[in-house]
Amino acid sequence: MPYDQSKISANKIHNIINHIDVHLEFKISEGINNTLPYLDLSISRSNNNLELEIYRKPTYTDIMIHYTSNHPHNHKLAAFNFYINRMISTPITYQETNREWHKILTMARNNGFPEQSSMS
Repeated sequence: MPYDQSKISANKIHNIINHIDVHLEFKISEGINNTLPYLDLSISRSNNNLELEIYRKPTYTDIMIHYTSNHPHNHKLAAFNFYINRMISTPITYQETNREWHKILTMARNNGFPEQSSMS
């Protein structure tokens, strides 16, 4: 069922959900150029279609556990497992998948991971 603006306003809904719990505060995000960030996705509308991209906040840095640290190997790989799984399971275009893959490789390089590695 689509949202009926004539029955209840977005501001009223916003006010209601912000009074559910004093520890939670919800904010209304306005889209820019038909694009809206939602969680870790950027949702764009064009020609009545929705297109998804991986979204990172402007304050995002690609710092993670460095390869040369004394952490267990599986801890070092945890972020990459997440990023790769997100890339594979999110319905994004081939171009966006390729762009995301290159970002993941750049993160690995910036955090000291070798280009070629044996998984033994």
